[in-house]
Amino acid sequence: MEKGNSADDWSSPVSAQTNNRIVVFSIHGCPHCARAKSLLKSKNWPFEEINISDYPQKRNDMVALCDRLTVPQIFFGAFHVGGNAELQELEKAGKLQGVFQKELIDAPPHNDSRLQKPEGPPEGSNVPVSLPEEPSVDIKGTQYTYSALYRELRGILDVKDRWYNLRTYKNCFVGQDFVTAIMERFGFADRGDAVITGQKILDTGLFHHVVKDHTLKDEYLFYRFQSDEESPALLNKRALWPSSREVPDPWVLLKGLKKALNKLQSRHQMEDGSFNVKAAAGDEEWTVFVHATAGFQKTDLGSMGEDERLAFVINLYNLAVIHAFVAVGVPFGNAGRYQFFDAVAYEIGGHRFSLNDLENGVLRNNTKTPLHLSRPFSSGDKRLSACITEPDCRIHFALNCGAKSCPPVKSFSKEAVREELRVAALAFFEDDANLDVSFPGEDEETEGGGKGKGKGNGRKQGEIIVTLSKILGWFSADFGKDDTAVLKKVVSLCGGKKKERLQTALDSGAKIEVRHSPYDWDAHVVNAKEFKFAFMGH
Repeated sequence: MEKGNSADDWSSPVSAQTNNRIVVFSIHGCPHCARAKSLLKSKNWPFEEINISDYPQKRNDMVALCDRLTVPQIFFGAFHVGGNAELQELEKAGKLQGVFQKELIDAPPHNDSRLQKPEGPPEGSNVPVSLPEEPSVDIKGTQYTYSALYRELRGILDVKDRWYNLRTYKNCFVGQDFVTAIMERFGFADRGDAVITGQKILDTGLFHHVVKDHTLKDEYLFYRFQSDEESPALLNKRALWPSSREVPDPWVLLKGLKKALNKLQSRHQMEDGSFNVKAAAGDEEWTVFVHATAGFQKTDLGSMGEDERLAFVINLYNLAVIHAFVAVGVPFGNAGRYQFFDAVAYEIGGHRFSLNDLENGVLRNNTKTPLHLSRPFSSGDKRLSACITEPDCRIHFALNCGAKSCPPVKSFSKEAVREELRVAALAFFEDDANLDVSFPGEDEETEGGGKGKGKGNGRKQGEIIVTLSKILGWFSADFGKDDTAVLKKVVSLCGGKKKERLQTALDSGAKIEVRHSPYDWDAHVVNAKEFKFAFMGH
């Protein structure tokens, strides 16, 4: 049989004139997309990827083709295979090869432009997105950036706890040792020249005297890296943003950091879509990313308009979670998660904002969670000026705390955040784990002896069962005062057949039991250390 006539030996794209090819709609950083692409690659089946993070105009085409908002969405020619779950199910059942043969080899050519990748560059690619230029020091004619110096010095200095005058100074090194170390590393013949260069390094904020009483001296004085000064959980104080540096535009900084993080995630992504955080932590570009987050020390949330602040904080929260997984580890168990979201923080505009502060303080207008006895911000707290005065319950379909049951990470803009939240809500409720409506009789045994949806669920006679994401149980007050009010709100947020079924259930007058799906707290990461609150410097 000639090459290309069967699925068994097909290993190059079908002619572009036929358009019979595999197309995968995806977004950046999507583990489900990565798993689907990994399966296709393992079969040596080339595919065209249309990344709607790069080409957002193609989202409308994807929805028109399959009436779904989630990714990935996979097409074999004109045939919609489904998402990653459907692709994996076909493979598990031994049917994927047959679908390939039928829809890509045997099917007549189609000519649907909606399945074509745009020819032009990705949207916004003509606008440079990069991190702020790092401070650098000239050492004997060579420029060393802040991050490069940190890596160099961290490897040659003896950092440890030291004792002086009945007091312990943690994580420090000796000035004399520093001078000797840089003489050897950079080839200085004179200790005085080494001290001059060392002072230039100190001036960048990379390290300082332990009580900030001295410049760099070639003496038995203790110095400490800025990265050892604060709790590791205060993620963006590993470096300082000195007043001498230009204050970064917060959106330019945020976009640059998101791009840098996406690059790190792609570089260290496993075949199953999980993120190898240990490998990322050892990447030189990770150090640059961490130091660049110091720019948020100069960001004033209170000066932003409400829509701008809403979009900015959603994006920042999602960025901070992944930053924390690499820097301080992944929490396990209820106690670990409680501590994690209270301890992990960014300094923003001179104020400490934990993940809990960002979600429940800023985005939920200073509302306490069921696990806390008080609101995040007390009366008179300067951070109150950052609160969103009219909270939007749809934030819960945008925030990703790193768990598998969380909504996917997407980008939100200050210009269109409300519309983007509307789309996020529609996509969220497409998942049956987040919304499922089961009517009486749908859980009965079929004639063939099989079981329909809901079998064994303990349904009372005539009862309708609506299963929602656990998120709508934890934060039910954000959606309505009781179950009926919550369901009416969900009707306004979901779409398609689920909207019709839920409205029918509400209109029926029958008893509705609301249940909540189990929450999968596992993270899409590997080689992660466990977050330990006791070691966070508190």
